[in-house]
Amino acid sequence: MFLTWLVFWISSKMMHSFRPEDVIAIIFCCTHKSLTLGIPMLRILYGGYAHLSTISLPLLVYHPTQIIMGGLLVAYLQDWMISRQRSRTKLEA
Repeated sequence: MFLTWLVFWISSKMMHSFRPEDVIAIIFCCTHKSLTLGIPMLRILYGGYAHLSTISLPLLVYHPTQIIMGGLLVAYLQDWMISRQRSRTKLEA
């Protein structure tokens, strides 16, 4: 959650570089960790280790947590994006 907030804060402060749509894409892409990359890396690093399932547990929990948190953030981010777009339109007019 902290990393998501940090990425949002940094990317939204760079409004001259990123549009609101870009900030939202950055939030979800920057903090996303995938099982498709994580599990093979764990197998390579800890292939002969008997407790591989215990080591992979944080990754297995993190992925669904990201999905739930993303679902909870959608309404907030949509409102934020619409308000930024309106304020940007007013500045251009």
